[in-house]
Amino acid sequence: MISISIPSLSNLIPWRDRTPFTTPPMQTHEIDTAQERPARAVKHMLKLNHANYSLLRSDGAHRNQMPHVLGAYFLLGADANALDRAWEAESKALEPWVDSPAEISTYDWRDFLGKREYQRAFLDFFEDQLVVNYAYDWRKLVSDYLFTGQEPLFKALCSGLGHTALHLSTAFVLSSREVAMETLALAASTMTTTANTDPPTLRHTHPQQPTYHSTSFQEILTTAHKDKRFSTATPTNDEDAESILLDHYHAWTLDSQNADAQLREALDVAASLAASSPSPSSPDTPSILNILVAAHAVRVLIPLIPGRFHERLLRQWWLLTLRVYVAQGRPELLSRVSVQEEEHDLDGRNWGWAAARCVQGPRVDALSAQSVLALKEAAGTWGDADGLYLRAAVRVVKGLAA
Repeated sequence: MISISIPSLSNLIPWRDRTPFTTPPMQTHEIDTAQERPARAVKHMLKLNHANYSLLRSDGAHRNQMPHVLGAYFLLGADANALDRAWEAESKALEPWVDSPAEISTYDWRDFLGKREYQRAFLDFFEDQLVVNYAYDWRKLVSDYLFTGQEPLFKALCSGLGHTALHLSTAFVLSSREVAMETLALAASTMTTTANTDPPTLRHTHPQQPTYHSTSFQEILTTAHKDKRFSTATPTNDEDAESILLDHYHAWTLDSQNADAQLREALDVAASLAASSPSPSSPDTPSILNILVAAHAVRVLIPLIPGRFHERLLRQWWLLTLRVYVAQGRPELLSRVSVQEEEHDLDGRNWGWAAARCVQGPRVDALSAQSVLALKEAAGTWGDADGLYLRAAVRVVKGLAA
């Protein structure tokens, strides 16, 4: 498996501010030039998915996660046969491309932002730009459209449960031009002024000053867990609950002296929830695992993007986290010690076991595969002396057999 260090987009745009984050970048895999059979299989499958299947389903509730599951399987060591099974399972839920009502040009592309029926036109537009104006330098194209201009597409990265951010992180890790172009089309097609924006906005006036402050995600989630205001919020008025949620959102502050520790805490919080929370109560309820997968995408992207966007990206994840957490009924967040004391006996299980069970088992589950990968990479970055990440991964894998 060929791997090299990821080129950083932060080098393409002058820094306006110094960044307090120093977490090193992860490795990338050059699947276009790799000779190993799994890498070649992923390359061809990504191109096939890119050509044949839409990014957003017509029901508006589901997105094309093929790059995510293929990337996770590949990075967890899946062979070509396992990748084939993942392709067959995931492609059943995909829909073929449908032509957009009209084409998009450099003069009017912003007029179509947020219009999902133009997803195909957006993809064609960005691919045309790649050829005509960027000489196939997809990293420069991504940099320009995501991070420059009056209203950069960056604002949409954590929309849709963080799928767009995950798409971008997958593009970098696999060095995939096709997935990068899909990321831009996803961001443009789903960009709105109300959901997961930076800063968040509401249809009603919300006081920007929170009732308290904290640098700890865990401390704020614990406070939200005990917040009786959620119980008294009017059930028919979503704005009541949203206003309470935003109070907790605005409570978080970046500690410039310990920013890397806060990034790690994001993964710790997500891992603790994954290790201790039940499965979603219904298919329509966002899974706690979405928090974990989105946190991993943020960890991949922060070392690569311009420094002035680092805190804003982490805040996008934080807003997503609070929304999923509240939707899940605000479960109790266990500490690392408490998770160890729970009945998650490893019984000799290691990362090899978790990865093998994930990619070789009879059930293909995109979110579970991405979650195990996120936990494994977190352990690789920060270590896992107390076994939190591995215990969470074992819990996720056990859920595949449930």
